[in-house]
Amino acid sequence: MRGVTVARLLVWSGIAVFFIIPLLFIASRGLQALAWTSVADVPSILAATLSQAVWSTVAAVCVAIPIAWALTVVPGRATHWVLLWVSVPFIIPTPVAAVLLQSVCGPQTWCGALFGIEVAQGFVFVVLVQAWYNIGLIVRVVTPAWAAIRGTYGAVAATLGAPIWRQHTSITIPLLTPSLLNGTLLVLLYCIGSFGVIVLLGGGRIVSLEVEIWRQTSQYLRIDRTMVLALVQLALSVVVLRAVDGFGLHQPRPAPMYRSPARTGWVRWLAIGVMCVTLVVFVLPYGALAVRAFVGTDPGAALRAMQSPIRGSGMSISPLMSLVRSLWVATCVTGISMVIAWIATTPGTRLRSAVALPLGVSTITLGLGYLLWFGTLGWLTSPWLLIAVHCVVVLPLATRQLLVGRDRLPEQYAAAAQTLGATPLRRIWQIEVPLLRRTLGAAASLAYALSLGDYAAAFVLSRPDSATAPVIIARLLNRPGATNYAQAAALSLVFVVCCVLVMVMVQRATADRDD
Repeated sequence: MRGVTVARLLVWSGIAVFFIIPLLFIASRGLQALAWTSVADVPSILAATLSQAVWSTVAAVCVAIPIAWALTVVPGRATHWVLLWVSVPFIIPTPVAAVLLQSVCGPQTWCGALFGIEVAQGFVFVVLVQAWYNIGLIVRVVTPAWAAIRGTYGAVAATLGAPIWRQHTSITIPLLTPSLLNGTLLVLLYCIGSFGVIVLLGGGRIVSLEVEIWRQTSQYLRIDRTMVLALVQLALSVVVLRAVDGFGLHQPRPAPMYRSPARTGWVRWLAIGVMCVTLVVFVLPYGALAVRAFVGTDPGAALRAMQSPIRGSGMSISPLMSLVRSLWVATCVTGISMVIAWIATTPGTRLRSAVALPLGVSTITLGLGYLLWFGTLGWLTSPWLLIAVHCVVVLPLATRQLLVGRDRLPEQYAAAAQTLGATPLRRIWQIEVPLLRRTLGAAASLAYALSLGDYAAAFVLSRPDSATAPVIIARLLNRPGATNYAQAAALSLVFVVCCVLVMVMVQRATADRDD
């Protein structure tokens, strides 16, 4: 028990040092200069943020629903591949997603030459990119619930002679609505906090809370406006999260009696067509990226360019070393955050609520607080500072994921182990960890993906000799010239390969044993 108490005290101390105190520094600076001009245009900024977030969410939902339906109609090995490719965009950094979509439908691309489709930087491009990399989140939330409903209630209704339209209107839609709303609100929350896509593809014309916080901090030094906008974003995020929790409580979790058989006839062929189109849409950008990166270039010269720092970029680290640093940071963040998440989800502790606090805070605001707080301590050169802010950002979602699994564990397992004389450590290692294998894998993959794809925190805290791959890619995109774009495309392609390998390993580790 003493070890558990010490671990909880360490977590509380970490929350105070790496989250509460940095925000207090910003609040103290902002209150000193607070005036009416600090809140004058907040309504217009909030309206612009909600506009791009709502349109992006609607586009993602409209595409995700047919994909989730097709995956429930034709279950099997093909389903795993479609889930893999629709999930990869969610874990890649926003600069990589920007490069991918620009390679397909941006100006002077083959899509424009063949079909006349060229999307210039601006509102439409921002909505397109944000919808594209958030579709996988909705599909992963909706598909399991839809498959379970079809495997239980749908089978019973079909046995009783209910027609297809009656099954959908009376069973599927009412039971699926909480899951769909849950995924939709999560996507809305991510779009509200979007930063990299708007900065890189907005063309300087898109306004959002996150971008305006960065602009007021870095360009105008208006800490008072930064504080007001951060509070507005926090309040908005809290409202969305409460709605997510409410729908999560009413979300049905039926266990399927058996694996629902695949449909036959035209329904099956329609589902197969949807899956084929999905694979084309989600795999095509990577092929276009490979063409833009390597066709017409010398592979040897490209490899040498990736191994040396980029001239005139202000960075003293090579693109390949930045990728290695991103993978190392994500690995450290995943290990630390999973340990803390396990401590925080232990029954009988208030850490559950404490670690959820950073979820509604702007990453840019948190990075600014780190500059003010740790700058006074002389710790800005510490290599662990970026890992610390990533842990703060990752912990709320990883903890929520793990909390659901631990709360569902039957109490008789722990009681039986205690009766047989098992120590707490042995009970955790031999009972809880095997039973929570899928949940732990999902939480760890989420933590790894969020850390690997972070751009905002790395943008604020990275130094020239310690930049991560998303920062290097964004720096290359902002530099003119075909060579710089080719390097950004090549680094993005290597990054995508790493993300695909991570997703494959996660799916294999969390797959059912009877697959």
